[in-house]
Amino acid sequence: LYNSPETSWGAGLSTGYYFRLGDSLTRHSNLQAQAVYTLRRQFITRLSADLFGPAESWYAYGYLSYRNYTDRFYGIGAQSRLADRLDFNFSSWEARAGWLWQLLPNQFIGPLVRHQYLYNLLPAEAGTWDALQLAGGQGYSTTGWGLEYRFDDRNNVQSTQSGWFLRAWYRHHPAWYGSTPAFGHAAVDLRYFQHFMPQWVWANRLLGQHQNGQPPFRELAMAGGSDFARGFFEGRFRDKNITGWDSELRWQAHRLVGINAFTSVFTVAPAFQKLSTQHLQAAYGLGLRLFVNPRERIALRVDLARNTEGQFGFYIDLSEAF
Repeated sequence: LYNSPETSWGAGLSTGYYFRLGDSLTRHSNLQAQAVYTLRRQFITRLSADLFGPAESWYAYGYLSYRNYTDRFYGIGAQSRLADRLDFNFSSWEARAGWLWQLLPNQFIGPLVRHQYLYNLLPAEAGTWDALQLAGGQGYSTTGWGLEYRFDDRNNVQSTQSGWFLRAWYRHHPAWYGSTPAFGHAAVDLRYFQHFMPQWVWANRLLGQHQNGQPPFRELAMAGGSDFARGFFEGRFRDKNITGWDSELRWQAHRLVGINAFTSVFTVAPAFQKLSTQHLQAAYGLGLRLFVNPRERIALRVDLARNTEGQFGFYIDLSEAF
């Protein structure tokens, strides 16, 4: 059972297989598959994998998703308004993968690739979409590749209790491939998890994304959704640059039950030097965790969040937000 502001209620099937490719010191690898249909007539499928080689000498990941989706567009920039909302429909295929080799213990580096093909992009109301003349507003195809670095000493990938995680990457999307002008995408995702007292974890995440060139509007850095800045509709704010902070206090009230309190702060801008605190947005909320697989710490997540615009977001999903 699934719920988010982007999808409303949805139902489907999810399966996961957890295994080790090495000895007991090698973290668990996993394969996952999901298919969901929602009350907004959205169909979402996802296949994903996280693989740790023997002694963690390498790490590989992959993701393939198909969507028949209804979405919202509020405009670009920190001063976009709720009143400017436009609903639209699209279909898309998205794939990404990376293969990273171990530099030092817990440190990996290697190539990554990402492809998205978005088509059948239509406004919910006839005649409203063409006037926007957005980059990518008629659909697009883009492929980018680049380099990724990771530091990862988390004790558990699915529901972390202690450790650091740093992911930094850059992708270049050339103009000669696909149907879009060239653009670049650089990002840093830093997370820290502090386990204090037997049942408490303080989780923090800093996220920064920077883009240059002319990315399609759905490739812009976006805030909101079930993973970052819960309480905001995914894409409520979007631009070429974003900086944000998520913080969450997690209490293991019982072996099968956890209670979380979280908050988010972020801002977006068209250029890195224009990021400022003048247009900060924030959200906060409470969550319940029901551990359906306590040994692997796989939890059903139920969150209720409120943002500074007075809107609420209700989420039901698997695994922690970060």
